[in-house]
Amino acid sequence: MLSNAITIRKAVPEDAAKIVFGLASLAQDLGYAHHFHGTVESVIKHGFTEPVQFQVAIAETATEFAGLAVYFAYYSTMRSQPGVYIQDLWVAKDFRQRQLGKRMLRQVGQQARASWDAQFMILAAHNDNAAAQRFYQRLGFTSQYEDQTMVLEPKGLAQLLQEVATDVG
Repeated sequence: MLSNAITIRKAVPEDAAKIVFGLASLAQDLGYAHHFHGTVESVIKHGFTEPVQFQVAIAETATEFAGLAVYFAYYSTMRSQPGVYIQDLWVAKDFRQRQLGKRMLRQVGQQARASWDAQFMILAAHNDNAAAQRFYQRLGFTSQYEDQTMVLEPKGLAQLLQEVATDVG
């Protein structure tokens, strides 16, 4: 392999520190470094220990880490089809403008189609990341204005679970 040739492969547990670095770099690029709490232990527990919660595609040269895509199986009840959800896509600054993001999405899509018959790809782009939105639109992604992502944080989830336990008991 040429030293500047970029390969994309499925991550292995030994990549956990690299994955954390990539995710921390993405958080930094987006201005959300203070929200990032990823650890090697968490990546190994949730990405490489059953039940596996996510998979990662790693892009690299023989000597450099170039990027990653974090993804998992997704099912749409409206479409009645399986898909693949791209949680994170990050390309290192020195590797941008080389079609690497597109290549990683293609590889993830091929793997998801072969593994669980994914028929579509879904992701969320940050509202204030116009460059990412343009990139995804050039690839054919469209906005789903009818959906708004909402999250129940750990404290709220604990409260809900406690209320459910009280309601049942």
